[in-house]
Amino acid sequence: MVDEKNEKLNDDEKLFMQKLGQRIKIIRSSKEIKQATLAKTVSCSTSYLSNVEQGKRLISLIMLRRIAKAFDLTLTGLLGDWNKIYVEKVDLDF
Repeated sequence: MVDEKNEKLNDDEKLFMQKLGQRIKIIRSSKEIKQATLAKTVSCSTSYLSNVEQGKRLISLIMLRRIAKAFDLTLTGLLGDWNKIYVEKVDLDF
């Protein structure tokens, strides 16, 4: 579900959500898009987007697709190389 909290996630999954949120925030900021503008573009609330960027909320594949489209990226471009999180557990360079 899109707006479930991530309370039931294991540590690796929580790390994934945090890194994904950080990546969305970094890309948004680098494109000088305000959080409220992105939220409106992808049809979600600003508070939901804020929680996603903080790794506090789960996000659907459809919402990821909307965000990627708003950034003029593919899903692959938005996600980057996530194997590093699970395999190496190192900080990603954004």
